[in-house]
Amino acid sequence: MLRVSVALDAPSAILVSLCQRPLTNLLRPFRNMTSDGWIEQLEVEIDPLCDDQTADPNSEIKSLVNLTTEMSVRAGRDFHISRSMKAMIEAAGFVDVQEQRLKLPLGHWSTDPKYREVGKFFERFYKTGLQGWLMQICTRYLGVSRGFAFLAWPAS
Repeated sequence: MLRVSVALDAPSAILVSLCQRPLTNLLRPFRNMTSDGWIEQLEVEIDPLCDDQTADPNSEIKSLVNLTTEMSVRAGRDFHISRSMKAMIEAAGFVDVQEQRLKLPLGHWSTDPKYREVGKFFERFYKTGLQGWLMQICTRYLGVSRGFAFLAWPAS
C-alpha cells in the first residue's frame, strides 16, 4: 500500500486515491489549500446504463459488472464509489460541493457526433485498462490464475 506523508495537491490526490484504503484517509482538506481552494474529482460509474432499455441483461459487460460485487468485498474496495463520492468529500470538510453526472458512451454507436467521439475514446480506454485491472483483482483476491485471466480477458 502506498503511504502518503506529505500534503498533496489535487492532481496528486486523484492519482493516489485508488491506492488508499480507506479512501476517506485521503479526502480531508489539504494542508496546502487556502480557503478559496478547490478540487476536481472524477469517478466513472461501472454499471452499464442504457437510455432506451435495449441493453442485453446477459451481456459480457453486465456479467463483469455483476462480478464486481464479489471483487469489491474481497479487495476491500468500493467499486461503486461514484455513488457516494460527493458525500465523502463533504464529510471530509469541503463545502459547496457540486456534482455533475455525464453520459459516457462505450463505443462509437451514437448518432450524436460528440458522443460518438467520446465513445470511441472511452472504448479504447476501457479495453486497454480492463485486463490490468481485472488481472490484479482476480489473481490477488479471487484466486484466478494469470493464465485463465489472460484467456478470459485478453488485452485489446
